[in-house]
Amino acid sequence: MSAAPMPARWHTWAEDLLLQPETLAQMARVVGDTFHVLDPATFADNLAAFSAAFDDCGVDGRIRYGYKANKARAFVRECASAASAARGRFGVDVASVEEFGAALTAGVRGEEIVVTGPAHGDEMLRLAARHDAVVAIDSLESVRRLCARPPAEDLGILLRLRPPGATTRFGLTDGQVRVALSELRDCKRIVLRGMSFHLSGYDIAPRAAMAHHAIDLCLAARDCGHRPEMISLGGGFAVDYLDRRHWDAYRAEEVAQWYFDGNAPASLYPYAPDVAGAEMLSAVLGTSRSQRAPGDHSGSVAQRVRDLSLRIMVEPGRALCDGAGFSVFTVRGIHHTPDGTAVVTVSGTSLSLSEQWFGSEFLPDPRLIDLDEDTAPHGHTTETMSAVVAGSTCLDGDLLSRRRIRFPRRAKVGDLLVYPNTAGYQMDSNESEFHQTPLPPKLVVRQRDTTTTWSIDR
Repeated sequence: MSAAPMPARWHTWAEDLLLQPETLAQMARVVGDTFHVLDPATFADNLAAFSAAFDDCGVDGRIRYGYKANKARAFVRECASAASAARGRFGVDVASVEEFGAALTAGVRGEEIVVTGPAHGDEMLRLAARHDAVVAIDSLESVRRLCARPPAEDLGILLRLRPPGATTRFGLTDGQVRVALSELRDCKRIVLRGMSFHLSGYDIAPRAAMAHHAIDLCLAARDCGHRPEMISLGGGFAVDYLDRRHWDAYRAEEVAQWYFDGNAPASLYPYAPDVAGAEMLSAVLGTSRSQRAPGDHSGSVAQRVRDLSLRIMVEPGRALCDGAGFSVFTVRGIHHTPDGTAVVTVSGTSLSLSEQWFGSEFLPDPRLIDLDEDTAPHGHTTETMSAVVAGSTCLDGDLLSRRRIRFPRRAKVGDLLVYPNTAGYQMDSNESEFHQTPLPPKLVVRQRDTTTTWSIDR
């Protein structure tokens, strides 16, 4: 039983490249049979869309790329390039000394870096202070450690707030924030720059409510003698991978028999959200408080930050990578299990498709490319094939697609299987040199007129 079709939204640059099988074949000959392809121009377009959302609302905004979403140096260089034209607006969100150093090497200024993550070590704190980066502090204990052992230079911090009712190891409660505000007044080298938070899920209302709460706490900080200037909304901006009708049909018809092991995923990413990307940011900025007590400042998030001379920072990862990359695997073999299930085994592993390792499934359908054809790369035979897709390791659970995908033709050894829109959190979050195989390289494409060139991302 095949799963319902989930045709992906392919961006124009990717569609154009898939119509150049000779270029894909050249890539495979040079770098091997598993690789990722990136388009920095699409990443730059996504940066510009988030920037425009701030401008449309009249908000002084800061966009910090969540580096963990994709390790490509090409994307960080786009942040540096954009920052050269609009100093301060664009930058990078890092969580390790190595990411910090890579951002600096790519040309990002220290003042355009925000450091997130828990319990920062002394080396990170010294680096951040030296380069005028801002650091998110996520516990009262970390605040006290900073006050007891401040860096030699001024360090700007954000207090990461704990969402009410959330089950998380991150963030300060309101009571802890009040204690931190009091204790920070005597910390000469620690400068409170504002409040931050990160929410799971993709709903507008709780994100806007948390933004209003962060604004309130900035006002409380000012009453305590601090001068906070910003709030960070974190990341978690949704990506629209699929047409809504296909997503709705899939969810309505989904049965366990679609999957190789007979188990449907417990949860799935919302592949066709109501609002996504920069539009989601605009929706949050335009949301007013649902309930206000007497004396509360009224207005939308955007209006309040304008009135209070605050700025807003966001840290998108997946949303900036939307449409900016795809992953290529080479078919190595096809066999059938005793129950008749066709298994297409490809080069590489499911470590390059990270959704599988969260007990979920990456739903946009991959595309089968025939490198031997002189015509269209989609194949010309009318014989279809229903199959799961497996990686090349000895692990039984190494499946890139557990669902039985219906392909428009039968796969054969040497075909390329291309998974769409994998740049955000899919292509390198979990990759490792399992079986001592090298990590798949990233290839950066540049397209001018009818000419396509490519290079290896270093």
